[in-house]
Parts: sequence; structure tokens; C-alpha cells
Amino acid sequence: MIKLGIPEEPLVIQWVKGDISNYSYLMALNHLAGRREGDPNFHPILPWVTDFSGDRIEDGWRNFTHTKFRINKGDEQLDFTFDGPVPHHITDILSDITYYVYQARRTPIPVLCQFVRSKYEPNEYPSSMQRLYQWTPDECIPEFYADPTIFKSIHPDMPDLQIPKWASSPEDFIYKHAQALESEYVSANLHHWIDLTFGTDLTGKGAVDAKNVALPLLAGQNSFMKHGIIQLFKDKHPQRGCNWDRTPSVHSTTSSIDTSRSLPSSFTEPLVSSLRNEPIRMPISICDNCFIEDLEHYEHLAAFSSKYKLQVNELSVNPVYPKSPFRYSIDPTEKLEQPLNTFAIGAAYDMYCLGNMIQDIYTANNSNVAEQETSSNGMDVVTLEKTEAIIKKVIAALRSDDWEDRPTAKSILSTSDLGFPLSEAIPEMYEFLAAFHQAEWSRRLYLADKWIDCICELEDEAFMLILPSFSQLFTHVETRIGAVSLFPKLAQRLGPEMALQHLLKRIISLFEALRPNLPKILFDTKIIFEFIKRLGILKFLQQMLPCYLEALSVQEGTNKKTAEMAAHSLVHICIFLGPILTSKHIIRQLVKIMLRENQDRTIIIQVMVRIMSEFGSTFTAVQYSYLISLIDTYRVHLTMKNARTIYSILILLEELLAYMLKEAVVTELKSGFISTLYLLLEPLMDDERPSKEDSKLRLTLSIKTI
Repeated sequence: MIKLGIPEEPLVIQWVKGDISNYSYLMALNHLAGRREGDPNFHPILPWVTDFSGDRIEDGWRNFTHTKFRINKGDEQLDFTFDGPVPHHITDILSDITYYVYQARRTPIPVLCQFVRSKYEPNEYPSSMQRLYQWTPDECIPEFYADPTIFKSIHPDMPDLQIPKWASSPEDFIYKHAQALESEYVSANLHHWIDLTFGTDLTGKGAVDAKNVALPLLAGQNSFMKHGIIQLFKDKHPQRGCNWDRTPSVHSTTSSIDTSRSLPSSFTEPLVSSLRNEPIRMPISICDNCFIEDLEHYEHLAAFSSKYKLQVNELSVNPVYPKSPFRYSIDPTEKLEQPLNTFAIGAAYDMYCLGNMIQDIYTANNSNVAEQETSSNGMDVVTLEKTEAIIKKVIAALRSDDWEDRPTAKSILSTSDLGFPLSEAIPEMYEFLAAFHQAEWSRRLYLADKWIDCICELEDEAFMLILPSFSQLFTHVETRIGAVSLFPKLAQRLGPEMALQHLLKRIISLFEALRPNLPKILFDTKIIFEFIKRLGILKFLQQMLPCYLEALSVQEGTNKKTAEMAAHSLVHICIFLGPILTSKHIIRQLVKIMLRENQDRTIIIQVMVRIMSEFGSTFTAVQYSYLISLIDTYRVHLTMKNARTIYSILILLEELLAYMLKEAVVTELKSGFISTLYLLLEPLMDDERPSKEDSKLRLTLSIKTI
């Protein structure tokens, strides 16, 4: 007998061949995508396979080519969101709210009030599996395939979750539901769901066609990654082999795939065990393209498995859950063991990973990460022998084999026995960050204001670690307006160059997001002075001044509140800048805004008059000459639009006369302005018979000229 050790096949091949179950494979994919039990933001997901409406489980088979979100919301609503400012169809595949609704019967009421709705109403939670399926836009969770206790309520006023007609008890439901997941119908279509959830249909043309464009995967949407959607594959996933052969197997009259097997075969199985002694029986009739289609399937599988050659032993990285993904294997006839405290176990694993990271830092050489990744010899590490004893003690404790023996983050920061030699500022930083990230957004702003003086006194490295938490306040809808008050101290601590890098874009985004109803704080003279002082005059003129000028622009008949605040602040901006910069960067821009179509010119004229009054007659005379030159420009080709423009300029010139010296007015008249005025009294058009509208405009312009 030949005994040859056969290398273990990639996970996808084992699944396609039927060596591992659908449940096992899907849980392995969840593991690869970073999903972990007990975390509402990253809990594992499995597909709903039926809608629970029929007398039999197969009466309500689900369409696997559509996401549950699409099934629930409909194409029309998805098309509507795709036509929005940021085109997308879905935001998540399992939200924390949905997770807690699924687990409502096993979750304490205070937690439900925190995540689902503030007022606890037991009757508002879905009462049955069918109602739950109809309500949810998200996918299923493993508990509905493995844990019968999820149906049993711990709350006296919330009844147990009702099971469908085809199940006699929660245990019977779990048994039949798990069997359905391994059925031929599900196996034949599951690859479509994998493409939608983990694969190629999450991005690109496939996502658009499937109405599955995921917001977290779009550029600039990293803030959504708190609720992760991870794309594992960028190629179409192979189909499970249960229905490849449309003719009877050449080896036997029974199916060549046993989908009930959960565990992979041993890689030490002798090669000869795969040989068959029975004769090959060919079927009487075979379709012309039968073998060609099967060959195409195998070629696709070979290419896919070669590119994504993950093996089972590569999944065994979590010492908390040994023998992954064998723990995912499920036999519907057996009870699946449930961890006693999944959150505590997960937190312990986080500390284990922290221990590995600390060890890697202390044992790594001085080369950069890019060099380490490209080096053929891998990272040149040193031992921990020269490391301080306390460091080695902390690493050993964090990497303990027993998860219950691992210290918590708090104990490392505060316990003398395992005290880590960190900066004196670390406990203070931890206190702030822990309180900040556990608080509601409205309270986060209060905490930031309370702590900002203390945070700004930290050393640069510590301050920059905390800065992202402050930056979040400038973008979140509940805190972005109040966060403006933090700008002066943050910008002073950062300095001009770093303030431009970290704060300028966020302030400008406030103008863009809240226009036209801008908040009063953006027009506060003290805040504006801080903008100019901390960002520098040049950057203020280039980046922020256009925001204030645009705020002045208001069409006739619309709300003028923002424009009035902008007008008041613009006068103070001019005072800050002085007459030279005002003349160069502001006055001419104000004239352009005043001359726009349908522009309410009253506020613009008022603000220009106020600016002239601040800087005196010499400044006013310079602007007067500029305005007269504009009349000459627009008079050359006198249209209805140009006539209205000249009319507006004449109104402004009239208002400015009060701030001009008599000598300056006489000089302007002698320089040709009086000739320009006489020309304005001539007919608007060359037509012998002007229209009523032209005649009216001519009369109006003439009266204003006189």
C-alpha cells in the first residue's frame, strides 16, 4: 500500500466538494471578515433561507440573488437612495439595532432601551419568526440555526418567540432550520449570497446591477467602518458541486456529494483510498454540453482556489476558540455548546492580541514595515532577553493560555504588579478617552470642552493621539455646530500649519453642509478673528472668505437671516484685514454678487456702504471710480440685463455720495462721468418703436440717472 500525505485542500474546494457543511464554510468566511460572536457591530451573519410563511419550510424558499435589504425595501427605495448625493443602496448587513431585536428575549431591558428604543415596549418587538423576517432588512444570525434558547424570553411581559407551523418546538425548529441550510436548493444558490455579502457584488458594476452598492466601501466613508462590511473576494464565487452533474454520476446512481459531512477529511488519508474498483457505468443519454459545463465549473474553481488559497489550519489563530473552524461545524441532531460569556472571552482575546503586538514591537528590528514585508527572509527579530523584566511579565500575562487569567486593560494601567512603564499622561488619556467614547454624542461635546485645557497641555505625541476624537466632533451632526467653540484652543495648540491640515477642511465642510441656514457661531466676530489669526490671512482669504461672501448671496423672496449675519461679520472681516486687502479681495467680489440675476441687492448695497463708512472718503473715492468704469462697460451693449445692472450701480453710487468729498465728486464729473450720465438718457435701443417694457426700463433708468 502506498502511504502518501496529501496536503490539505483550500477551504473553498472542501466546501464545493461537500467535505464541509454550508454552516461551517459560512462561519469560516465570517471569521475571515473579522466578525466575532457577541459583538453587535461585527456579529457573524448567515442567510435567511425561508420566509416562514408556508406549511413546509420549502414553501417559502428565499431568493439568493437579492439581498435581504432589497427583498425588504424593494427596488424603488434602493433606486431612490442610489440617486442621492452619495450613490449607494445599503449601509450595513447587520446593524446593532437588528442584532438586539433578534436577541430581545435574552437581552436585559436596560440594554434594549439603550440600543433599540429608549422606552421599553415588549409588544413592539416581533412576536414570531415570520413577523421577524418581514420586519428585518438585515441578514440572519447563527443563533437561529444553533441555539434554541434564543426563542425563550427572560422577560415576564415579553412572550417567547413563536415558531412556524412546520416546527413543533424550538429544538425542532433548530434541527429543521439547520437541515434547510444544508439542503440542495440552498447549496445550489448559496454562491450568489456569498457574492452579495462577502464578494464581487459589493463593489463595481456587479454591485450596481445587484442594487448592492455598500456605503462603507465607498471612498471617503471610513466613518461607517464601525459597522463593517468586508469584501473578501473580487471574483465570482464557485458554485457548490451539488448540482453540477445533470446526468447520473458515472460512479454510482447516488449523489457523489454528501453534504451532511461537517468535518474535512484527514490530510493523511492514503492516496489509494480515493481509487474505485467498481466498473464505470455510463448513462444512456447525455446532453451535448454536459461535460463542457462541468469542465467550466472545475476550471473556475481551480482559478478561484488558486487565488484565494485559504486553508483550514490558517483559521486556527484564536486561542480562545480552538480548532477553528471545526467549532463551526454543526450537526442538527447535536446541541451546540455556547460560550458562557462571549463578551468576556472576546475581550480576553483582544488582550491576547495586544500581548502579541507588544512582543512584536519589542522584538522587531529597526527596518520599516515596507522593508519587512518585501524581505524574503521575513522580519529579523531579536529575543526578549534584553527587554525589561516588567515588560516580559506583562507580555506573558497577556499571552496566557487560559483566557480567564489574562489581565484587563485597566489592570495594566493601574495595577502596580503588572504596571506597564508608560508615560505619566497615559492614565489621564485613558480616563478621557474611555469616558468620551462611551458617552452619547451630546455629552461628548461637554467632555471635550471640560478636558480641552488639560489635553492641550499634553506632549505632542500624546496630544496627536487624542486629536482624532476631537476631530470627530466637527463632523457629527449632533456636535458639529458646538464643536466650533473648540477651534481657538485646538488651533492654538496645533499651530498654523497643523491647524490647516486638521481643522480647516472640517470648518469649510460646515458651511457646505449647513448652507443656507448657517449657525450663528460661524459669524461670531471672535470666532472669525480666531480663524484669521490661527489659519493665517492668506489661507483665510483663499479658503474661508468665499464661504462668507457666498452666505451674502440671497435670492429675492427668500430668508435673509443668514445674509444679514454674513453682512455684519463681513464688515468686521474688512476691519481686520484693512483697506488695501479689502479693496483687492472683497469689494470687487461684492459687486459681482450684487450684479447676479435675481439677487436681492439691498443687503449687498448696505454692507458696501458700511464698509465705505469705516474706511473714509479716500477709500470711497477709489471704489467710486471703479463703479463708474463698470457703467461704461455695460453701456456699450445695452440689453435689458445690462440696464438692470447699471440701475443697481447707480443706486450704490447714490448711497456712496454721502461719504465722498465734494472735490472728489467734481473731479469724477469732469473726468467724463457727466458724459456717461448724459448717454444714459438716450434711447435704450435703436428701434423706432421700443416695446412697453423697453420704454418702462428707459424711463426708470433715466429717472435714476437724473
